[in-house]
Amino acid sequence: MPPCICTVLERSRTQVFDFQFSNILILKNKKSSGAPRKATRVPHWLSFALISLLVLTGLAWLGLSHGIHIDRLSLPMARVENLSLRLDQGFIVDIGRLDIGSRRTSLSITAINRLAGAIKRWSPLVQAIRINRLNYQDYSGSLSYRNNTVRINSTDLALEAAIHYQDQRFFIDLSHLLIKPYQVRLTGKATYNMASDLLNFSGDFTGSGINGTLRLSLQHDILDAVVRTKPFADLARLGKQLPLDQDVKIWLTRNITARKFQIDRLRLRCRIKNGLPEIGPDSIEGTARAEDADILFHPDLPPVHCKELGITWQNDRLVFKPDGPTYGNKNLAGSRVSIDPVIETGSILTVNLKTDTMLDPSITRILRAYDINLPLEQQSGTTAAKLQLIIDLRNFKVTTKGSFTTGEGAWSWQGSPFLSHKATVLLTDDQVTIQQADLSYQNILRVGLSGTVNTAAGRADLVGDIDNLTLRRGKDTLIQASGVTTPLTVDFSGPATRIDLQRFRTTIILDGREKHIVLASLPAIKPFAPILQHLAIKGGEADIVTRNMQRFHFSGSADIPNTLLSLAGRPVTSFVFQGLSTPEETELSINKGKINATITDRIKVRLDDYQVTVAGTGACSTFKLTRPVQITGHNSPLKINGFSIPAKKFEIKGDCTKATFTVELPQGGLRGVRTPKGMIIDGKNLSAKFANQFLPFVDLKGGVFNVSLRGTFDDYEGYLEFKNVVIDDNEYVLLNNIMAFIDTIPALATFSSPGFNRHGYKVKEGLVLLKCHDRVLNILDFRADGTSINSRSHGVIDLKNKTIDMEMTLHTLKSFSNIIDKIPWAGYALLGENGTLNTTLKIRGNLEHPDITTNLSEEAVMAPINIIKRAIAWPFKLLQQATE
Repeated sequence: MPPCICTVLERSRTQVFDFQFSNILILKNKKSSGAPRKATRVPHWLSFALISLLVLTGLAWLGLSHGIHIDRLSLPMARVENLSLRLDQGFIVDIGRLDIGSRRTSLSITAINRLAGAIKRWSPLVQAIRINRLNYQDYSGSLSYRNNTVRINSTDLALEAAIHYQDQRFFIDLSHLLIKPYQVRLTGKATYNMASDLLNFSGDFTGSGINGTLRLSLQHDILDAVVRTKPFADLARLGKQLPLDQDVKIWLTRNITARKFQIDRLRLRCRIKNGLPEIGPDSIEGTARAEDADILFHPDLPPVHCKELGITWQNDRLVFKPDGPTYGNKNLAGSRVSIDPVIETGSILTVNLKTDTMLDPSITRILRAYDINLPLEQQSGTTAAKLQLIIDLRNFKVTTKGSFTTGEGAWSWQGSPFLSHKATVLLTDDQVTIQQADLSYQNILRVGLSGTVNTAAGRADLVGDIDNLTLRRGKDTLIQASGVTTPLTVDFSGPATRIDLQRFRTTIILDGREKHIVLASLPAIKPFAPILQHLAIKGGEADIVTRNMQRFHFSGSADIPNTLLSLAGRPVTSFVFQGLSTPEETELSINKGKINATITDRIKVRLDDYQVTVAGTGACSTFKLTRPVQITGHNSPLKINGFSIPAKKFEIKGDCTKATFTVELPQGGLRGVRTPKGMIIDGKNLSAKFANQFLPFVDLKGGVFNVSLRGTFDDYEGYLEFKNVVIDDNEYVLLNNIMAFIDTIPALATFSSPGFNRHGYKVKEGLVLLKCHDRVLNILDFRADGTSINSRSHGVIDLKNKTIDMEMTLHTLKSFSNIIDKIPWAGYALLGENGTLNTTLKIRGNLEHPDITTNLSEEAVMAPINIIKRAIAWPFKLLQQATE
């Protein structure tokens, strides 16, 4: 029998017997007061009652020691099944099932104190209480009590604690408390002050591989708890225990990994209602950290690594502050990440990336992952980038904001390099705003850009302020522009980038391998193309393809009216060309090879079948040579200032200081040299048909012509000689024919002698010495030896005013003088040194209808005197001939 119970029973029993004995003694003393009295015997019925009571007590004691079992017991507020009660050093109560009514009752402090007092008084009598199944409201489980230790086990928790009560306080020594839904185990100590309704707990917890400490207080349904942990590795397990929005849990557990995590302080303040915490946006705050952490922002991107990741939870917002963050080899110092809200729904992930590095593929890859497609790549220099990604965790819809500022650096747009000197670019979703960008391309282009770029549509609408655009090829300037503003559009929606320069009507197509330049209008580019400014170009286009701006394939067409070329009597105004240009040379073929050109340090051009017409004006009249030129023509006749040269072949060589040419004709040829001081033209064995062009009013037949001229087109001198020529003149007098001939000299003409009658004039040989200045032709000597008449002339022909002032001496009587000439003395005395009779014509006035006078009568009077004179002079003439 338990000592406590024995003591109680022994004490009761002593008190009963003492009571009886005392009564007896008292009676005895009363009877013997003054004298002893005789003892009184106990009545029989009382002895039987005492014996019966002892028997019943023994039987009850025997029943308790063996146990009492009750199958079912119904009480007003409870229902008991399988109740067992036995005594073994104290009462042991076993209940199979206890259902407590659902009516809620509130215990006052007085009731709790009475209950606690009853428990304190009767606990020494109770050894153990076991309830295998206790059902009360939402609770269902087992409960046991033994030696002041309570054990509870249910579907939600398992508890073992020693509970003590003193002065309205419960002292709880918690051996363990397992919260099964969270797999969290608590140990520690707690106190509950009934007067202030304050529960305090301090202890340790373990759960999901996480160990830490817990401090909490609960007063008037207000919970205030602080959690700290030791380092742990699995954030996913912690995430499951936290009252986070499901989208936040998924993102955290999938995207943040670390070598170890640790909660420095996590505080929960909330109201407990119906046994559950009411957690609101402001209920939780705290700090945590992760060491050697990786943050994954997109499945297609590598994570951002940081030495330590600081985490702050406050006002329903998580803020991540990385220490030493890097993305690949990029420093992201100053970057921040936040999630807001984290408890309520509609969580937004905000990523603030900050870097000052090259915007190389590792950075642009981030933009492309969020559908920001910029075909840019930085190759040198740095860009200060601030990029904000706002991500709705429900549907991962992304909103972007950012700014990019760069200074000197090298960039590439789909393989095309360029330099930036300064640029500021803003980003809002798929809209890029270029506030200012100072860019250059090699030594070709310097331009300022501004405008907008729609990355979703792959289109940019910009304005380019061209500070300088210079495209050279060797010594040639192909494009030259400055101070020009042009709208331009960039289409990069496909695999190739298309740039349209509206002012130049030019399109540049970049496909990563080649650059395709389309000049839609050569006249539009003409003001900026010096090589085209010398051409009266009216239309045309060109296509240029290059990979490295060093080697060009080009083709196109051009419309050039008033050209110097013609074919079959019709001007050639349309030119279709193609070619290849390298740093060493440019090869060009035009109109199916009828024109071929090679440009190196000199220009070589070959013409086939085209007639070349040079009039001093026209498509190429202002063309300037920048290098030596060689032009050859095959079966290409020349027409110079209206005069045709039926060249079988010609060759022109020249540079900016000197030009030479040779012309091979069906009969004879021409040679010439031109320098800044003037020109030299020599013609040998020229035909009458060729010379006839310079004498349009006569018909030359037979003979050969030689010509030599020196000077300039406005100031020259030279001679013309001819042999065995027949000159027909059916309409005009001799002088008109001569004047027509001389009028052609400035256009590289040749000359012929005049005729005197309708049957023509036969000239055995002739010579003209002349000078010309400002279109005033000075005939120094004009000699023509005919078969029947010779002539010798001199004078001036004014081609500007069309006037003439000449004297022509005619040596006649050729047949008669031939006979006399056989008698030396007589021939000289009668006819003179030349053996002829002379006649002088004076030609003055209008060039087309001059006044002609003659001195035949004067010569008739002077003839005798001349005969005497020559007779006297004959011996001296004879002596001179002998001496010679």
